[in-house]
Amino acid sequence: MTSKERMLAVLNNQIPDYTPCSFMLFSNLYEKCSTEREYVEKQLELGIDAYAYVGYLNHTLHLYGGLHPDVKYRDWVEEKDGAKYFCRRLDTPAGPLTGRVRQREGWPTEDDFPLMKDWIVPRAEEVLVKPEQDLEKIKYIFGPIKDSDIQVLKEESQMAKKLADEYGLLQVGGLQCYVNPGQQVDPGVMGSDA
Repeated sequence: MTSKERMLAVLNNQIPDYTPCSFMLFSNLYEKCSTEREYVEKQLELGIDAYAYVGYLNHTLHLYGGLHPDVKYRDWVEEKDGAKYFCRRLDTPAGPLTGRVRQREGWPTEDDFPLMKDWIVPRAEEVLVKPEQDLEKIKYIFGPIKDSDIQVLKEESQMAKKLADEYGLLQVGGLQCYVNPGQQVDPGVMGSDA
């Protein structure tokens, strides 16, 4: 079986030739690699059932101008009773979104306070999006998708398909680390906490 066949067999509750080993989070290896190809090849050298990642969703869009152009954005820090709180307000055309995150174990920091990250969830004193009242506001968080973003995703997905075909790998989409410097995203395909 190819790695792809093995992984699909397990996902379909069938019996593979052996139990696959595929890491969702392998950040210590990922940080040592300069390209997605190198990361995949190093995993294969270790006998791991790697996957080809088809493109990325940058969940720190607010740091790169990805908010809707009609949104006003503000972060600030508050200190109370010896605790530090990182606060955010997004004023959307549908109303404000506000969130408050308590610093624990030195995070977040002024330089590292992303819009979404799984580490925010257990630190949130007030979540940014309250489902009961904020659903109409969500569309303003991600802003309009630019043609250039679509083109980059097309190019990345074509490279991923080539890599997957070359090594017989499963292709995976979702939230994934990318090796572009300055983009803060978590390694691995993430779940629904975002």
